[in-house]
Amino acid sequence: MCHYSATDIDGDNQTQFEETFHRTWGRPTIHNGLLPIADFSGLVHCLSADNGELFWTYDLFASSWSSPLIADGRVFVGDEDGEVTILNLGKTSKLIGELSCQNSIYSAPVAVGNTLFVATKSKLLAIRQDQPRAPVGKKLNAEADTEAHVEDSESNTSVVPNTP
Repeated sequence: MCHYSATDIDGDNQTQFEETFHRTWGRPTIHNGLLPIADFSGLVHCLSADNGELFWTYDLFASSWSSPLIADGRVFVGDEDGEVTILNLGKTSKLIGELSCQNSIYSAPVAVGNTLFVATKSKLLAIRQDQPRAPVGKKLNAEADTEAHVEDSESNTSVVPNTP
């Protein structure tokens, strides 16, 4: 059994905000011994599922109530600013991209086949990977970009999730 609440990552004998696990409603997800979890403060922590060792922390700069989704070697996390942040699943953090969904996200994204479902405060988006993927690091807007197919209850707009 292990316990994680904070880790002095930089070795300065002080625990900084980014080195602390804050409260969460999200549930952890586990794949290949890696356990990512997001907290209300907007930090995504990736731990060893075996011993609780912290591998990395990523700051979303927005509150997250969402549980992470692990799919295709990536971690997808929604936040209160309406963005889905896509990170590489590994022992080091790497931002793959962000998808702007225009409204707060309070639940976990769900992947089925080549479709990513994201429930926002006001819409359910179905984001399909029908086209070539967008360049790494590009921030896409689910309401405005026209590179792949997105369906929601009000319109047919398009976007490619920023996942190479």
